[in-house]
Amino acid sequence: MTRPRPRTTPTALTAVLALLVLSALAPACDDASTNRPRDDAALNGGPDADDVVTDAGPDADADGDVPDPAGALKLAGDLAITKISLFQSVEIPIWRDGDALAPPSTVIVPGRPLRVVVWASPQAGYAARPLTLMVSVVPAAGATVNLQKIVTFPASTDPADPATAVFLDLPASQVTGDRGLSVRILDEDAAPTPETQPHPARAGTFTSPLAVAVEPPQEPVRLILIPIRYQDGGQDFLPDTSPTQLALYEALLEATYPGAFELVLHAELAWDDPFTWTGNFDFGDLNGELVDMKAAEGEAPESYYYALVAPADTFSDYCGGSCTTGQSFVVSNPDASDYRVGGGMGFPGEGSAWTLVHELGHMFGRSHSGCDVSQDDDHYPYSGGMLGSWGLNTLTGAWLDPARFADFMGYCDPMWVSDYTWNGLYDRILELAQLYPPAAPSPVRLLHVNLADGTLREGALLTAPRAGGDRTVRVIVSGAQGTREFARGGREFARGGREFARGGREFDAPAVFQSGGDAFT
Repeated sequence: MTRPRPRTTPTALTAVLALLVLSALAPACDDASTNRPRDDAALNGGPDADDVVTDAGPDADADGDVPDPAGALKLAGDLAITKISLFQSVEIPIWRDGDALAPPSTVIVPGRPLRVVVWASPQAGYAARPLTLMVSVVPAAGATVNLQKIVTFPASTDPADPATAVFLDLPASQVTGDRGLSVRILDEDAAPTPETQPHPARAGTFTSPLAVAVEPPQEPVRLILIPIRYQDGGQDFLPDTSPTQLALYEALLEATYPGAFELVLHAELAWDDPFTWTGNFDFGDLNGELVDMKAAEGEAPESYYYALVAPADTFSDYCGGSCTTGQSFVVSNPDASDYRVGGGMGFPGEGSAWTLVHELGHMFGRSHSGCDVSQDDDHYPYSGGMLGSWGLNTLTGAWLDPARFADFMGYCDPMWVSDYTWNGLYDRILELAQLYPPAAPSPVRLLHVNLADGTLREGALLTAPRAGGDRTVRVIVSGAQGTREFARGGREFARGGREFARGGREFDAPAVFQSGGDAFT
């Protein structure tokens, strides 16, 4: 079958197609030549064993055995705090060498754990021993929350290497709204130090904490996954949509994007277009179909459509050397809602998940960052498409060296998200939230359907979120056979050739049907 290819549109500005091309001959950024994606790769992107963060002590306890902050605390006399950074997938420096830094420009996402990383320089006579790292969360209003953790500072430290620091993780419940932090290194054997007296083992005070700005909460990103039933030579090929694979998609997306995700599994789409002359799946024709599908289905304009394709039994059967693993529009204009579509590999494993992360980045308006591909983003600030600053794999706890890891908008392995891309992704989330604010609740009419005798009775007027657009909604009633369709603008509800008359009149609100306790619209 022949379908029109995705086309550019005046409202999409530079809505050009971005190709993700693999080549076994192309060198990766870490000097190891590997195909991308790698279905058997670990989620941490492959850091060495010595890159993995080890817990320096028990988990942080809120207010557990913490000295009374109203009194003088016993601060370690042989350590001086030299740097403090926060981490949520990317590094956010907030304090260095005795001074608070300018308010960080890197986004802090609410409702996610926040790692507080502390570097301290040993002073004369320092002996490595267990000490208490105390982090106080000072909200704009309300009580201060004190957390502590037993740590041992190393005998030498490098501000450019978080593996030479210690850390304490703030729970997600404490990462909300504007608040301040006060960081202390406590030593039970030290003399008490008044709160008003400066001390090198303290950064920020209860009355003048280090400022931390947390972004307001946003709605989850709605991502519609369309399994493609690829038909070739009398054989059907389907992508992996198992709960395990879908959980992998969601976990990696939420680790590399500054937002939550709502993944929705769409009905299958049959497809039998032949491969291109280069032996690749033709994502161009498929993306054209997805543009039409998204518009026809009346899905929310801020949502994304992504096709999962597995056009062979295994990834190696499809991609023996060089192949196209995904393609999507670069949607530079946030208002170009119909072009938030794309597709990529749907084989089991992490490789397909990384393809999704990359292709969705294009739909978020991100261009290629360089590293084994041309740098289409002229503003990408780091040479060679590398991270530029330390990353934290929030799935494994591994530190990610910016000299070894590339931004995922390039083609190199291993990869993660840079602070530049992290901020750009959040900008698009904000733009869509402003373009399409949550709709106010609207009244709906409850209708009672008797499937046995084909009668319909009008019920109460309820309040429910307004659906986006008038369209035919496919509904499935539990316990009944088949699928029924109800046209919102019509006057009949048809099932199996039987019509439920609506009395020859329009209802005063969109309808919600109920049958045997099952409600559907």
